[in-house]
Amino acid sequence: MDIEEVPSTSLGDADLQLEVIAETPMDTEDNNQQSDAVCKFLNGEISFTDYLDRMDKIAEASTVQTDAQDDTKSVLGDIIDEAEVLSSSDENSEDESKPAKPRGVRRTGRSKLSATLRGVMGQANVCYAQGDTETAVKMCLEIIKEEPQASEPFKTLASIYEEMGESEKAVQMRLIAAHLGPASKEEWMELGQMLKKKGHHKQAVMCYTKAINYDELNLELYELRASLMKEARILSVEVYGFLRILYKLDPQREGKKLLDLCIKVARMYYNEKKYEKSCKTLKYAFEKRPDLIKDAEVNLYLDILITTLNFHECLNVMAKFCSVEFQTTEDPFTIVECIVPEEIPIDLRAKLIVTLIHFDSFENAKIQIDILLKENPDIMGDLFFDVAMELIDKAQFEDSITLLEPLTHTESFNSVTLWFKLTHCYKETNKIKECHEAFRRALQCHPDDKDLKLKFCEELKSAHLYQEAIELTKDDDMSVLIYERCNMYYLIKDYENFIETGLQLFRLHCKEIKTIEDYSLLLDALRSTKSFKDVVSPYVPITVDTSVTVEQEWDIFVKIFDIYAERKDYDLLQQLTLDLSLSYKFNSVKDQLRVAVAIASFLNHDYEIAYDMMRYFIIQANKNSLKFWNCFNLFTYYSSYSRIHKFLIRYLMRASENNSLIVLFANNCLTAGTYKYALNDYSIVFQDKETSMVALLLAVAVLHMSCSKFSTNRHSFTSQCLAFLYKYQNLRGEPMNQEINYNFARAFHQLELFPQAIHYYKKALECKPAVSDMYDLKAEIAYNLHVIYMSSGQPRVANMYLQKYAVI
Repeated sequence: MDIEEVPSTSLGDADLQLEVIAETPMDTEDNNQQSDAVCKFLNGEISFTDYLDRMDKIAEASTVQTDAQDDTKSVLGDIIDEAEVLSSSDENSEDESKPAKPRGVRRTGRSKLSATLRGVMGQANVCYAQGDTETAVKMCLEIIKEEPQASEPFKTLASIYEEMGESEKAVQMRLIAAHLGPASKEEWMELGQMLKKKGHHKQAVMCYTKAINYDELNLELYELRASLMKEARILSVEVYGFLRILYKLDPQREGKKLLDLCIKVARMYYNEKKYEKSCKTLKYAFEKRPDLIKDAEVNLYLDILITTLNFHECLNVMAKFCSVEFQTTEDPFTIVECIVPEEIPIDLRAKLIVTLIHFDSFENAKIQIDILLKENPDIMGDLFFDVAMELIDKAQFEDSITLLEPLTHTESFNSVTLWFKLTHCYKETNKIKECHEAFRRALQCHPDDKDLKLKFCEELKSAHLYQEAIELTKDDDMSVLIYERCNMYYLIKDYENFIETGLQLFRLHCKEIKTIEDYSLLLDALRSTKSFKDVVSPYVPITVDTSVTVEQEWDIFVKIFDIYAERKDYDLLQQLTLDLSLSYKFNSVKDQLRVAVAIASFLNHDYEIAYDMMRYFIIQANKNSLKFWNCFNLFTYYSSYSRIHKFLIRYLMRASENNSLIVLFANNCLTAGTYKYALNDYSIVFQDKETSMVALLLAVAVLHMSCSKFSTNRHSFTSQCLAFLYKYQNLRGEPMNQEINYNFARAFHQLELFPQAIHYYKKALECKPAVSDMYDLKAEIAYNLHVIYMSSGQPRVANMYLQKYAVI
């Protein structure tokens, strides 16, 4: 049906028709939700904050479709192109004579109260005017129960509470009234200001959003809302809504406002490091109103283009807006000639230089650099630095030095970063002396900068100027500098200072053990009676300094360990390892450190700690390798017998099938003289696996039994001993003949069968050691032959063996 065909209606019918249009299913659902939220708030079932949250959700659901349509029209996003903007602008210009279509669902000014309730509302207002506020409040609450969607009673309640001095309740009622009834832009703005003063930024933002819906081209409202969002730490350009108004601005009628807004949004995008969007925003302004573009806008646009590496567009912008003429060639692209107007501002000239350097047009750039160098570096230092950075990227170090050197004499730009870049250029041009001199000058300007000292120290090390590097870092207690100083002492073989500096490094994170209490603390940490962190945290730093890694410090420790061991300073060695055991930083290498503690303690004759360490590895760390069992066996030889015996018995109850443990227990029995127990345990292991060592131990046990004073069957024991010896010989192998013959000779020597002993001793003398001269047994063999011949009355023969084999 055409518009002309609509029949005329009375005012009442028109109102009815408007209400029907507004009463969409979604609107009905929103009304029901609003009524439910109002009732629950007034009944105390939800707080006002919960009520506001519900209103926010309803508002978001009702406006999401409209807002989405507005956002898709933004020419600055990636969704719509410029053609749609132009078509939209044309449509707007054609329809200027037509009345504007309502945005979304508009509420009517018609009251939601029935005639009866309107009368009650009038009586409530009369009561309020006469000062009977109690009656007025009761009547308003009754109206709300009958019609919770009406805004009039809430407005009256807001006035009453405001007069009573209850500003919080007054704001609550006004906000509910604004939600329910038609509120003007001014009302929403006033509400927003009130909520802002009370610190309710989120709700204030919502109020300004409502106000914006009434005046969508009011930039001041957008800025007020954006400032609120910043206070609420909402830092995103999109949510500020500037893109929404930017689309609606007419480039011809509102060009200045459009340009200012584009610059504002572009800067915000730039600060958020959204460079592509920042570039698109400015490009839109440059294309729509090029006649309004000034040098400041060009400078900003070029800055963004350089950041996004869009240098071809830089050429276009400078040619169009700066009157710079370029003569170029294609394939490959090169800039042959560049004609620059004299009046071009220096900041734009600097952008031009950066662009020329990017395209390797160094000759043209050099001409412009000479002009730039005439400027005052105290004022234009940032331009000097930007150009120098581009030159460094292109490995033009000589030219970059000419730009960086003047900055070293300024106050504003004399930074550590500047000196780092300058020294880098000197080094790249092989000007080592100038590089070192630049570092010295830098330290005069920044004497407390640790990074500068560290970098200079590395340069001095690479030039083998160790002593100067040591002097440079001598008075600093920074861990990295201590570490570097320590390494340099080691390089020049100044081991005393190396050790002292290494200990200084360790003291940053470990406790020195000096008292009985410290020693008790150490034992708690070593024996792991509780969490290592709980034990050491009151005494040493728990926060690990990672500037010097654990591996680097461990390397220093190993070197100090070797020096102490070579000097036989075992007490200092043990002290060092025990101190580091209380370092939380070395907790990641705890097992390696425990091994070092065990070795240092054993060398220093502190067998109890050495024994404890090895016992830890066997029980706690579950290290069942022969290496640890052999060390444990060695340490137990010097430790308390009772402790070892009790430990072996307890451990055998848990690990009765551990052959290493059984052999160790049998060794203990053999040492104690209980040969039968030793023989029994050796037999168990030998049945499980036949080894030459166990066969020899069985022979030794039987040999001791045959030599026992109370033995009744010596011949049988002797035969069994020889049998085990031959088994040992077969298992040991021919390369070990010297050892085998020596052990045979020792057995016969103990049995006082001297002819057989002499025979095997002489056979052993004819054999070479299996491993190295370090394990040669000839001296021991010669001495035993000396003993036999001396006892048989042949001193000359005895001395002959000593002279030949036992003289050092």
